Amino acid sequence: MQKLSRGRFTLGLSTQVRVHILRRYGIPWHPAAAWMREYVQAVRAVWDCWLNGTRLDFRGEHYNLDVMVPLFNAGPIDHPDIPIHLAAVNTGLCSVAGEVADGVRPYPVCTPFYIREVMLPAVRRGAAKSDRQLDDFRVCMKPLIASAPDEEILETKVQGLLLHR
Repeated sequence: MQKLSRGRFTLGLSTQVRVHILRRYGIPWHPAAAWMREYVQAVRAVWDCWLNGTRLDFRGEHYNLDVMVPLFNAGPIDHPDIPIHLAAVNTGLCSVAGEVADGVRPYPVCTPFYIREVMLPAVRRGAAKSDRQLDDFRVCMKPLIASAPDEEILETKVQGLLLHR
């Protein structure tokens, strides 16, 4: 993807909500922040192995990686600095984004107030844990757009969405 985009690729990572973990996938749920922090670190360890030929030896509480099959080694690439953004809304994942990621992706329903007063302070706390500067950190959001063939149907759909929140 990085080659095809000529260096414009951003890796976006997200977790799934508790109900889907438990009932859709049928596995135990655990708070996601610690897993996500370590996952980002593991991805970066794999990339370091590919780019610099370092031995893969990532050890964590949740992930242990020490085998890189030559067939799966992408090797060095022209644009090695791939940003990682985390989809987040709660303070735990926002803190992890500040600690290990290059950006955060709020959900489309987050208000500017919530982003400013809740999410960004958590991002800053995470950055402080890692002694990181946030100069190049990005907050990227996709708008939520509703459409319908006419105003009446649109209003009905929007009301339905509001009732199910």
